[in-house]
Amino acid sequence: MSPRVFIAGHWRDARASMSSSRSALHALARGFVSRRPDWEVSLLPFGAGAVFREALPDEEMKARAVSIAVDEPSTFRAGSKAREILEEGAVPIVEGANMRCVDAGIGFLAGFTGSPIPSPSLLLGERLDAVAQLISEGKRVLANRDFIGAASTLRPLLGLDSVLALDVDAQARPYQDRDLSLVLSRLLSQPPRPLLPLLDADTQGTTPGRLAGSGLGGGVGAMIVAIGGRIVDTARFLAASTQLSDVVKGCDLALVLEPDLDSPKLAEAMLDTLTRSASSVAIPVVGVCETSSLSGHERAEWGLHGQFVTEGRVTLEEAGSRIARTWVR
Repeated sequence: MSPRVFIAGHWRDARASMSSSRSALHALARGFVSRRPDWEVSLLPFGAGAVFREALPDEEMKARAVSIAVDEPSTFRAGSKAREILEEGAVPIVEGANMRCVDAGIGFLAGFTGSPIPSPSLLLGERLDAVAQLISEGKRVLANRDFIGAASTLRPLLGLDSVLALDVDAQARPYQDRDLSLVLSRLLSQPPRPLLPLLDADTQGTTPGRLAGSGLGGGVGAMIVAIGGRIVDTARFLAASTQLSDVVKGCDLALVLEPDLDSPKLAEAMLDTLTRSASSVAIPVVGVCETSSLSGHERAEWGLHGQFVTEGRVTLEEAGSRIARTWVR
């Protein structure tokens, strides 16, 4: 049997010479195989945002997926798209992390229910009633059907470490709408329905606004739970959907693309999911990145046996060739 290298992860390219993370994986693979043509390759895009759709294993699942970009000014579009998917008889899968402009998922509910977005100029009581009506209508529309929120952030909607309090760079937001926080605290005070299949057992009894991952899409996660849906960690969702544990079996080396190997950013990355899978079959893992601030000890903690830093100067094809020369005898 030929030796096999597993290449997974995501990438960005400031020069826009690569159209997708899959293109980056192929480039790394070409370089590796150019030096080790006897090796076989398994490729797996794995990450949040645009790469989330690339990672999904079939067209049917891709058609059900909606990703919310970090720079979207409102989540209304995602809500409208999720409603279309639901009306087609499918289960919507909405993926998202923290956002620069947070609308707390209210725009999402408006799009999902076909309602206008409540004006932020409303008095507190009027605002409370308007959002409560959106949640009630959202429950009616969903009507006990399934709805999955794939959380690419662990942050909740409410609390000191929430997406309302901290921006995408984990810095304190300069402005916080206290009336909105009060409205959300009152409306999201009841625990979600019990025994949701993909929710961790230790989150049962936690209110929707304080669930880990309820800050996905700037609060869309909390609203999905409030109307009867469920939240699952994006990395776990992709690992199950792509049968990650089976893909790594029979491999002899893993290369993981993660543009920034920096501790603050890695806290919400999916690197550890990939390195744990490789560890389960006892194969070495090399991280491929543009920048890294990790010490040797920190790399070991993240499950990396080595790293290759391109610094934006070395192409991925060249990186693959050098790694093959260094890590394969």
